[in-house]
Amino acid sequence: MRYLLCLLVLTFSMAYQSGMAFGARHAAWCAITSATPISTTYCWGTGSDSQLGNSNTASSSSPSLVLGGFTDWSTISAGTSHTCGIRTGLAYCWGLSDDGENGNGSTATRTSPSLVSGTWTNWTTIDAATHHTCGIHNGTAYCWGAGTNGRKGDSNTADSTTPSLVLGGWTDWTQISAGSSQTCGLRNGAAYCWGLGTYGRLGNGLLTDRTSPSLVLGGWTDWTRISSGNAFNCGIRNGTAYCWGYAESGRLGNGNNVTDRTTPSLVLGGWTNWTAISAGDFHACGLRAGLAYCWGEGTYGRLGNGQIVDSTSPSLVSGGWSDWTAISASNRHTCGIRNNTLYCWGTNADGRTGNGEELSTRISPSIVDGGWTDWSSVAAGEVHSCGIRSGQAYCWGNNTLGKLGNATVSERSSPSIVFGGWTDWSMVSPARDHTCGIRGGLAYCWGYGGTGAVGDGTGGDRTSPTLVSGGFTDWTHISTGYEHTCGIRGGIAYCWGENFNYTLGNASLIPRSTPGLVSGGFSDWTIIEAGYIHSCGIRNGTAYCWGQGSSGILGNNNSTVRVTPSLVSGGWTDWTSISIGSSEISVHTCGIRGGIAYCWGNGTNAKLGDGTGSDRGTPNPVAGGWTDWTAISAGHSHSCGIRGGIAYCWGLGTKGRLGNGLTSTRSTPSTVLGGWTDWTSISAGYESSCGTRATGQTYCWGDGYYGNIGDIAKSNDSSVYVTVPTEVSWSTIPSNTIFVTAGTYHSCAITSGSSLSATPC
Repeated sequence: MRYLLCLLVLTFSMAYQSGMAFGARHAAWCAITSATPISTTYCWGTGSDSQLGNSNTASSSSPSLVLGGFTDWSTISAGTSHTCGIRTGLAYCWGLSDDGENGNGSTATRTSPSLVSGTWTNWTTIDAATHHTCGIHNGTAYCWGAGTNGRKGDSNTADSTTPSLVLGGWTDWTQISAGSSQTCGLRNGAAYCWGLGTYGRLGNGLLTDRTSPSLVLGGWTDWTRISSGNAFNCGIRNGTAYCWGYAESGRLGNGNNVTDRTTPSLVLGGWTNWTAISAGDFHACGLRAGLAYCWGEGTYGRLGNGQIVDSTSPSLVSGGWSDWTAISASNRHTCGIRNNTLYCWGTNADGRTGNGEELSTRISPSIVDGGWTDWSSVAAGEVHSCGIRSGQAYCWGNNTLGKLGNATVSERSSPSIVFGGWTDWSMVSPARDHTCGIRGGLAYCWGYGGTGAVGDGTGGDRTSPTLVSGGFTDWTHISTGYEHTCGIRGGIAYCWGENFNYTLGNASLIPRSTPGLVSGGFSDWTIIEAGYIHSCGIRNGTAYCWGQGSSGILGNNNSTVRVTPSLVSGGWTDWTSISIGSSEISVHTCGIRGGIAYCWGNGTNAKLGDGTGSDRGTPNPVAGGWTDWTAISAGHSHSCGIRGGIAYCWGLGTKGRLGNGLTSTRSTPSTVLGGWTDWTSISAGYESSCGTRATGQTYCWGDGYYGNIGDIAKSNDSSVYVTVPTEVSWSTIPSNTIFVTAGTYHSCAITSGSSLSATPC
């Protein structure tokens, strides 16, 4: 019944105090995040009825941005199959609306936020239940949706597709909570309930239904919290916790699981410092003195105490932390916030605990994906990924030939530190079978060395970073291609490895196992990129390419081979970046000049982003005509870039590599889901992509068969992939990512500490 959660994180510590509807009733959860007054809404878990609000019906095991990307949400509430929230005083609902629970005058399902009828701009509270919703506007209570048993409180049992006034018309309601078939609220400190009366859930000493507010027995006027669950309710008055209604499984917390209570029953312990309470479907949870407690049914680990047995009295949530600020009990799982970090526990079906997995059960608090905030770079390779945090390099994914650099050949589905543990890496680049990086001005490579691509003069494979021949300490740039590598030191360009397509740029077909000078001997190279069958670079703002010229990938308006650097058509001197796709046949190239993004070469799968699928022999502007592109990356069959801090991808969309929640091909830039405007780096790999945000967090999406997107639950299964950005999970706890790059089957990242530094994968 309660499978999705919506949380508000204005600052997490303020969430509950704000009086928001901190409830969860579907197989999903939602959150509102904020680093400033900006508040963005995310949902995760079951999406079968569009309750995630992301314009589709797929489930999500990691937080998914609610469509619209609004940054001014103040309250969010998750029902069984629908969700509601408030932004700028306006009420919105989405998901299933068979009984009119979305309140927009219709019973149609909505896959994105739909305005509740009335267009009032001063809603303060909203709570979504199973088949009905209630809210407070200007101190007046309204309910809509199913009217069975009088749960709307408007003196009748008819359904309503728009807000219906709760009988009494009082303007001093402060809280309202919609339960399974009943509703409760607070006004002037007094508690009222209405709806189905079985099991004594209305707390008025009776078992009969009520179609209008009925005073909870006791007549107390010091109630501060109230929460409606499945056939029972809980509340707090004068710091003391009470529950009433159905007693099964011990959900009332009064020491028994047999006798129902028709009036408020004291929760065992007699404590007078309860500050929060939440009634779920079969259990309840609360906070006192910063400690979290749960009681009731214990199956699926929903009590978070490390066990799966029922408890008829408050049981301390594992960890014993005393800094919990919010808690929400749902159907078979629970979520809470401590130290501004979000945790969930219980069943993880449909990904409802939000930790990137979809199958396992958590019997104690598990941090929701997104815990690390210090990535500095990340790169998605063809079958692995690498990144840098606190100057240390990590890699994960496929590890054949030792490309992860961790002195083993075992796959890793979580970031694995690159052998050596150095904290001064500044760059890392993963290719299909080898990886290279720079630390302290020294160049290192590892992985497949059979063609000399490792550059140590031997031609052997290496499972850990090996110094590139020469021992020079002035390397500033390095890039790995299919079976060759290129780099820059002292402004001079060098390449080494396989040379069958003149990819080394030295007018020869002879491979090299040590760095060889690129023809020309110029000392003003700033960027160099090694691809599958060609290489490119920028010197003095001018772009050059060399090697195989098929499909116009050299950008010089012909398809002939160039054995030395060839000027890219246009002769412009303001190129700032260049990137080569990782395909062996349908190759393309992209770059940025004057803030405008260009792509050229093979146009199959619309990866050039110009709205067509045609080849281009010269630089062709990416659709949109924007002049604020800051980053671009050409992958195997797709491309990605950043403009105005927003990430975009285009081209082949299979396996979710575009990160837009879909798997269809896009011929023009498509926004990567998340609504973030602080992307700092992006890398398009083989069938996946990765990027970093200004927060230091690293995200990957697409195919994770080899663990290259860092998501343990997705690896080793070709039928499973991620269509939206998913934060990379960690098996260790490093800090500060500045760069990420995606290889063919692995990825790498660089992290930084107080002084910017890095490490390869």
